[in-house]
Amino acid sequence: MSDRLVHDPGTESAVRGAGHEEGLDGTNAEVLFWAADYGAIDVVERLFQHRTGHLPLIDPGHPIHTALRIARDWVGRDLETELRHRLAAADATVSRDANGRMRVTAADGRWAEAQPTHLGIVTLLERRLLIPLSRDELLARALTDPDPGSATWTESWHGVYNLPDREATFDWAAALLTHADRDVRLFGAEVVRTIGMQDVDGEQPGFDRALPPLRERLAAEHDGAVLSELIGAFDEYRAPAEELPELVTFARHAHPGVRRAVALGLTGSGRESLLAELAADTDASVRRTAVIVLRDHAPDSPVTAGALSARRDDPDPEVRLEALAGLARRGDKQAYRELQDRSDGSHAYWLLYDVDRHLRQDGTVPSCP
Repeated sequence: MSDRLVHDPGTESAVRGAGHEEGLDGTNAEVLFWAADYGAIDVVERLFQHRTGHLPLIDPGHPIHTALRIARDWVGRDLETELRHRLAAADATVSRDANGRMRVTAADGRWAEAQPTHLGIVTLLERRLLIPLSRDELLARALTDPDPGSATWTESWHGVYNLPDREATFDWAAALLTHADRDVRLFGAEVVRTIGMQDVDGEQPGFDRALPPLRERLAAEHDGAVLSELIGAFDEYRAPAEELPELVTFARHAHPGVRRAVALGLTGSGRESLLAELAADTDASVRRTAVIVLRDHAPDSPVTAGALSARRDDPDPEVRLEALAGLARRGDKQAYRELQDRSDGSHAYWLLYDVDRHLRQDGTVPSCP
């Protein structure tokens, strides 16, 4: 039997799964097995995306169990060592891309490739199978790849905040906020913020006890990434009219993620001047966030008009698009035409669609060619 991950010379891509978006129906189980072996968590998710709920534990013959065994077999193994072994080429050359995908190539041109996302796949499949996982176990898994963008980290906090006892989960996560390990604090802050984002019967959670520990940690936390999450969490739990006094101080924090979180936290605050300052920030992501908040939540402010005008020629194309959309909403025909010229991109297309919707609601039909 040939190895799923070993390819002959001249083969350009290892990726499989195209055309299987309809979901796992028994005919494409081999694609699932390849994805679990390769570490293609996006393919695993796509194969199950049309299924609602969870898969039963009682059918041991279902392909998901085989996929889970394949992914589990990778846990604890070194990616390079395993690929060399499967290629049977100890002297092979190794390359790795920015996402961690590794390719090992033998002298004869054969190659093997995989991604370091197997533990994330294990967590995803175990959750779908309703296999019990404790909060501490999920945290331990996240810490094996402490990058908030990694599949392992993301699947772990998905698992934590989807646990049924939300109040117990909140208490557990809040206790992590004082941990000595920065990565543990970051995980706890992400979970606390995400719980605050969840609607229950159309209402925000509104834990009254959430605000005091969050205020305490906002005053004590020095790590920018953790602080960004804490600001976002506070924004989820606070009453709509309650403002975070420290926002003005945090608006000048050295970490751009903190300044970006402040811009979001200023939504509806009436502090358009501070948002305009953030719209001129040195970091493009901060500028873009501030422009969006001003455009969408203070559209009639003269401060907004000035801030959008100042960004219509922003060096960052995404910031420029958001500013043009705001100006076009205000009837700027030149901005509308510039947005039309860029509407071949999907984001610009939807921004233009949104501008047209606003103009029609205002009784103004776009007249620009």
